[in-house]
Amino acid sequence: MTVQVTNSQRKRKSVGSAWLGVLTTLLIFVASFAFFLIAPIAMLLGALLVHTLIMARSKARSGRTSTAGSGVGAGFGAGAQ
Repeated sequence: MTVQVTNSQRKRKSVGSAWLGVLTTLLIFVASFAFFLIAPIAMLLGALLVHTLIMARSKARSGRTSTAGSGVGAGFGAGAQ
């Protein structure tokens, strides 16, 4: 015949272990927040900067032959020039 004796009290975490769990959870939250929200915004801003630089260089190479508001097609309904 066997007698099984168990402790009725549950094992609790120590204070240091609880703080480690909280800090790990916060670290995972911050990492996922940065990855899913901040990184796409940074990529879009980088793409805008690259686009602006490329457009500025292409305009500088070709030279501006006409200014806005001059020419035959200026005025309301003329469309983009």
